[in-house]
Amino acid sequence: RKKKLYDQKLKTLRKQHNSAFIEQSDNKSKAMWKIINNERKEKLTKNPLECLKIEEEITDSPTAIASNLNNYFATIADTTLLKNGTPTPSTLTYNTPQIPKLVFFETNE
Repeated sequence: RKKKLYDQKLKTLRKQHNSAFIEQSDNKSKAMWKIINNERKEKLTKNPLECLKIEEEITDSPTAIASNLNNYFATIADTTLLKNGTPTPSTLTYNTPQIPKLVFFETNE
């Protein structure tokens, strides 16, 4: 209950601040877009990969980073299978229910 009241009060204060900002602005359209963009930027936080350690060397080259990540994800399945061994059909168990596909019943019609 307190959280809801707090959120409502915060929303009201934000609206009042934005209204005052627009009212005091010489360029109302620009002020509105500034508010809109500020609200959008909060939700669009990005954390880009700026550098990566490749073979004991740190690189900031986007091409080298992309190439290394591409190579990693293209080969990880095979690498994992080699390390852990390929599963044999005997180790894989499937519980397939034995349900008949077609059933006939006697009728007196």
